[in-house]
Amino acid sequence: MAVNSRDSQSIIVCAASNPWKSYSIPDLESFVYRGSSDDEKWNIITGGIPISKGTVISVLESNPNRGDEFYCLNS
Repeated sequence: MAVNSRDSQSIIVCAASNPWKSYSIPDLESFVYRGSSDDEKWNIITGGIPISKGTVISVLESNPNRGDEFYCLNS
């Protein structure tokens, strides 16, 4: 999980449907979502990151000096 440095209600998370999908090589599939106080539902992010199938769960970080800038590290 990473929190926007300009807006603490804007959050990025990486998740999988179960633990095996997070780290088990034959079953890898993880997704990155963005949530905010303006919207009650989480929105999937697809731009600028690898496709979900075959991707290990991501490590996320926000840039503390630039709001709305996040980093995503994965397989």
